[in-house]
Amino acid sequence: DLMMAYANTQSDVYYIDISTPLMDSEGNLKQSYSSDGYVHLNIEGYGVWVNRVVDYVRAVSLEKAVDDARASSQAAGQ
Repeated sequence: DLMMAYANTQSDVYYIDISTPLMDSEGNLKQSYSSDGYVHLNIEGYGVWVNRVVDYVRAVSLEKAVDDARASSQAAGQ
């Protein structure tokens, strides 16, 4: 929560929640994503991590593209 709050105050810092999709019902790393039964990710866990980052980057890129298109459209209409 602290990291997310900090990122929200910065224009060039982004917070990506990679923990939630890796958690079990008790808030621990799901055993199916653990290489050591404790804290280290296995290949499946890294797959979830990578997909979460890629999805975030795609969403941010799409949002920026839409914003840029709107700005261009408004500038052309003036």
